[in-house]
Amino acid sequence: MRKWTYLVAVLLMAGTSTSLLTSCIDNDEPAGITDLRGAKAELLRAKAQVELAEAAIRNANAAIQQAKADYLQEKVAQEKLNTDYQTAKNEDDKLALQQAAAIREQTYLKQLYAAQQEAKQAELDYQTALAKIEISLATVKDDAYAEALYDLLNNKAFNYNKYTVSIDPTTNKVTVEKDGTATGTVQGLIGLSKELATVKQDLANVIQQNLILGYKFDKDALKNDVAVEVEVKKAELAVSEKTLAELKEIIGISLDDFEAKYQEIADKKKEAENNKTNVSIEKAKDLAENYDGKAQELKNKAAAQSEFTFEIPADVQDGFYQIVNNAKTDADDEYNIWETFNPSATDEQKEAKKKELDIPTYEAILKLATIDAEGDYAFTNGMKVNATAATKKTIIDAVKADVEEKTEAQDVAQLEQAMKLAEDAETELKKSFDAAEKTWKAAAAAYDKAYKADKYHITGQSEYDVVMGALETYNNADKSDATKLAAAQTALINAYKKYLNGDGTLEGRTKLDGFKPADNINIATATADNLSARLTAFLAANDDDRFGTAAPTMNGGYYKALTEAAKDFGVDVDQRTAYTYEEWTAAQEASTTLPGATSGTATFNYFTAMDEHAEAVKAYEEAANVADWVTLLANIEKVEEAVLAETNALQLEEAALDKVKAEIEAKYAAQEATYDAEAESYGEILDAMAAAVPDVNNIGTISQTNYDQAIKNLKVKIASYEGASLSETDGKITLGTISQKKQEVALYENLLKGLEDGSYQAEEEILKNYNDALIEAYNMQIEVLQALFDKANAQKDSYMEALTSGSTSTPVEPETPAEGEETPAE
Repeated sequence: MRKWTYLVAVLLMAGTSTSLLTSCIDNDEPAGITDLRGAKAELLRAKAQVELAEAAIRNANAAIQQAKADYLQEKVAQEKLNTDYQTAKNEDDKLALQQAAAIREQTYLKQLYAAQQEAKQAELDYQTALAKIEISLATVKDDAYAEALYDLLNNKAFNYNKYTVSIDPTTNKVTVEKDGTATGTVQGLIGLSKELATVKQDLANVIQQNLILGYKFDKDALKNDVAVEVEVKKAELAVSEKTLAELKEIIGISLDDFEAKYQEIADKKKEAENNKTNVSIEKAKDLAENYDGKAQELKNKAAAQSEFTFEIPADVQDGFYQIVNNAKTDADDEYNIWETFNPSATDEQKEAKKKELDIPTYEAILKLATIDAEGDYAFTNGMKVNATAATKKTIIDAVKADVEEKTEAQDVAQLEQAMKLAEDAETELKKSFDAAEKTWKAAAAAYDKAYKADKYHITGQSEYDVVMGALETYNNADKSDATKLAAAQTALINAYKKYLNGDGTLEGRTKLDGFKPADNINIATATADNLSARLTAFLAANDDDRFGTAAPTMNGGYYKALTEAAKDFGVDVDQRTAYTYEEWTAAQEASTTLPGATSGTATFNYFTAMDEHAEAVKAYEEAANVADWVTLLANIEKVEEAVLAETNALQLEEAALDKVKAEIEAKYAAQEATYDAEAESYGEILDAMAAAVPDVNNIGTISQTNYDQAIKNLKVKIASYEGASLSETDGKITLGTISQKKQEVALYENLLKGLEDGSYQAEEEILKNYNDALIEAYNMQIEVLQALFDKANAQKDSYMEALTSGSTSTPVEPETPAEGEETPAE
């Protein structure tokens, strides 16, 4: 374009009349000028589109920043609501505070989801605009700015330090620091843009997780749980101490009063069991009134199916089908392993396992696709199935990574060149294939003609059979009759000559497969001088030496030409139809080989070239379809946000219900533990007394021997409550029941104390602190990447301006900051 402009300028400066110029010059623009003009127009359109996308990114960044600021406010508000909840005395007030916290939580998350979606859409638009710039650059040849811009978009390496988050295993202290050794590298502005967007989304996801974790994890509730457990252990200790006292009382009872005491203990056991049943009924009633119905509603809500759909751009529908099919294959493999280890599983269990692995949903998605004549799949009526929120998340998790991989920017020009080279190679090898096929067909035709002429295709009538018959006639001739013997000899020699050389109609065995007998037995060429010797040697030789093999497959003549041509072409020697590419593909898929089509043959080389060309076309189309894959990824992520919102809402409801259930169970825990321990202890006492009283309903007279055994049993039981035992095998000490219960009480009391003074941190608390550190690290990482992005984006703008304005200067890279000056990569 600049050369054309320069030519016009020179002519005008020389004073040449423009009218003369137009009368002498063809008005049609050269094709190259038209191409350049079109390329500039495409670049201008792409430039406008990328500027709009950049404006959208700025707006999205503002929304994300606002969401980050609101997160800090939301943390404070949630902590206040939690404090109010803990201090509230009225159950209605507590429920109202829980609902308020959940509403605030969901409202904020909706705002965060909206900000994320806005950011994702802006990133999609930006990536699409960059892809269009890249495509436009392919039409701009030999331009330094175009080359510099392409390199900036795809190849320039952007390095930056990473930030690490660590936890002290002793103190659980979480720290964030810049890692001096670990660095990240992304290629090109396209990659940098994606990395920045990914870190921003990671930040938003951690904020979501931490907010939900903060709502679900209630340290005060954990304290309450531990406090309840303390009361339970104390109740069990009290029962154990009461039981010990009971045991000591019983061993002082006389034989005469033993029966009455046994009955008393049996009554106490029954009373404890009744009390336990009554408490269980009361708890079940409380749960039924305040928990069970809501829990079932939540279960139904989680199991409810709703529409699962997103738009798939037409050019990537086959690729998406393959991704889903691969995910289903993985699920099938997992199911098959499970089935192998569960051979007795019922049909109901098998179906449940398949449902657990989401196999029916994969199958439903795949059934929506139609296949065309070329074997490509398409979702002509869209991708739409019904699924639960959990299943939707599983499907998204299964396919998203593969879709993301397809969005990676590729060197389209290089792939286009590779595709062209593969096409050229296929064209050249097709010529070799055609020539080898022609040679093979000619060789096969020549051999088959001779084979049939000599009647080898008819059993008992071939020339081989004829000459063997002449030999048999000679052998059976009357040797005493010289005339008959001479006639038989002449007939044998003539038949042998015809067999070897043909007779004008027949080709003869020598032409057919190159068979030639040794001279000393060749009666066809014998003379009067050597006929007798040759005939004697001929008759003494074996059939293969005289006639060759029964089938004409010696290494010569037409057969040799056929075997060589078949080998070169890549077919079996007995084959008369060339392989098709469909047969080749089927064999590849079945991991088998086609007989004869080995490496180096024309068939192998040509079909392999076809494979490589198809793969090159696919790679080019996938690269050319990056924008479509980016669109698909964005569409999936839109659905993913809605799914996350749905699953998070279910988690919040589940957390609220778990609190309700925990509070109800806490109300009855100590009572249940008391009555359960009493029933068990009284049962143990009765077991010890049973030696004297084997049947409470038909006691009869207690013998002194039985009484003594019962007292002995009771003393053993007392020892198990009071003492401790040492194992002679491993040296382990087993505490007595009372000591064990005291130890359990002390353990839970210490845990409660640790929670109250902060010396003990729950796993969820550590995770929450870790997430807070991640949020800090992501924010710092974003600052680093944003600075790199802003600088690279500005450089992109300058290259674009130069390309669209027709600048002739040489591209200049931004200056490297001076030593000590802060840079994003430091």
